[in-house]
Amino acid sequence: MPRPEKLELLPEEEELMERIVFEYTDPGYHEKLDASCESAAILTALLLERKAIPDVRLAWFTDPRFQVKGKMSRLQIFEKNGNTLAETFEHPHFLLYLRYFIYGPDLPPEVIDEFSTKVEQWAFVSGSTYPELVNIARSAVRRYGLSPHSACEEFWKLSNECGVGDMYGRVIRDSVRKIRMS
Repeated sequence: MPRPEKLELLPEEEELMERIVFEYTDPGYHEKLDASCESAAILTALLLERKAIPDVRLAWFTDPRFQVKGKMSRLQIFEKNGNTLAETFEHPHFLLYLRYFIYGPDLPPEVIDEFSTKVEQWAFVSGSTYPELVNIARSAVRRYGLSPHSACEEFWKLSNECGVGDMYGRVIRDSVRKIRMS
């Protein structure tokens, strides 16, 4: 199973990326939001056209099974709210999904490496091996001071990208979500 990595972007795509502000904390976020959304829509179309986004990342957005609550995918929720596909790609909330499509799980590289390395050591993840992944995830949350609320979703994404399997990925997500930080 390949390790989660940033997408390799073509020069035109890199230029569009430079115009996108993903984080609310970036200086000038609100002033640059319209331009970011416009660039995001163009970039998304280019990435989809050349099939550059890994299937597992697209599934996170389009497959209802990757939704914790409810029975609709994230894309279906945009559509239910009256957005066409083009409007979805230009929506400010879509920036979070585009960021994931490009960068993968939002976790420290050392954590991704440790988790991926452990998964690679096994032929498959089973009931006797997944607790080690839970320990890696929970330890990383404490070591790096990650928000359990945010990190639980990122570890679920990482689990999916590493081929852990949905059942164990959900257990890892739930174990991280239950962490109480002092």
